[in-house]
Amino acid sequence: MKAAFVSGASTGVGKAMALKLLDQGFTVWSCSRTCAEELRDHPRFHWCEVDLGQPADIAAKLAGFLPAQTVKRLDVVFLNAGLFGLSPRPAVKMNLEAFQQVLNTNLVANKALLDILLQRYEVAQCLFSASIAGVRLRAGTLSYAVSKAALNALAQVYALEHPGTFFAVIGLCNMRTRIMTDALAGDDLALFPELAGLKARVGEPDYLTEPEQRAAQLWRFYEAGFAGRMQSGRFIEIRELLST
Repeated sequence: MKAAFVSGASTGVGKAMALKLLDQGFTVWSCSRTCAEELRDHPRFHWCEVDLGQPADIAAKLAGFLPAQTVKRLDVVFLNAGLFGLSPRPAVKMNLEAFQQVLNTNLVANKALLDILLQRYEVAQCLFSASIAGVRLRAGTLSYAVSKAALNALAQVYALEHPGTFFAVIGLCNMRTRIMTDALAGDDLALFPELAGLKARVGEPDYLTEPEQRAAQLWRFYEAGFAGRMQSGRFIEIRELLST
């Protein structure tokens, strides 16, 4: 049996990737706050309601959900759940509660999931939904940028400590998602010329990639083998992969 775990499969590229894996014959386990209707009744899709913004609860929630005896290996793990948080604003106006919520969902929850999955299963490949926002930092994006920069570091450390698992850290840039919408909203956007320029480009035809297309691209890279295209634990943009 081919087995996979996908976090944040309720919408966007997480849902699209879960559907792609199911189409390819995988059994998929997933956790998120809500379940996509397209996935709910699939016989090989198993869902657990988990608020990844509360990472301290993850282990208890998944303890009785994840298969203990029938599955020993996960062929692929896709850590995808994430949020932008409050609309763009100066860093000094980002309150600590909102800042912590983004860190919990985009970073701490991924550590909690990794710890559970790596200790329970042999994990062949782990794919991170990363972002260039954690490498090319922009004013107005404090919470998201910090969370994604730290996620890159987390992936690299885990890759060093778990050489038997390949960690593919891929920036899924310019995709039509709620994160993109939230990143370009709010009353303070005009304070940040880079973000305002990005919002203008988003309106251009074909600038944004649909989640289903990104999932199809990720599947092709997975099927061909991530190892031949990138270094385990090291960030790379999907545009670079597509250009080779």
